[in-house]
Amino acid sequence: MLAAEEGYHAAVFKAFTGQTCEPSRIKGPLLACLYRILGRKRLYPLIAKGEYSAVNNYEPLTDRFPEVKGVKNDERRHGDTVMALLKVRE
Repeated sequence: MLAAEEGYHAAVFKAFTGQTCEPSRIKGPLLACLYRILGRKRLYPLIAKGEYSAVNNYEPLTDRFPEVKGVKNDERRHGDTVMALLKVRE
């Protein structure tokens, strides 16, 4: 679900910029490595922080580009979802 929404976000921004957002080739393997090193209790808050940071970055754009409001709301929910994963027992 989160990955599909990130694809939608890329489509929203492509409509504005004409540029395709490409996924990072190193981010996936890096996050997997950090998960093994840090564990989820330390990594998930970092991931959530990035999602919440995006909310703040997108806020100034929402008046001029209403579609970005949906993206901003998704990012907040993504952060909340990642943090909720900490409450799930392994």
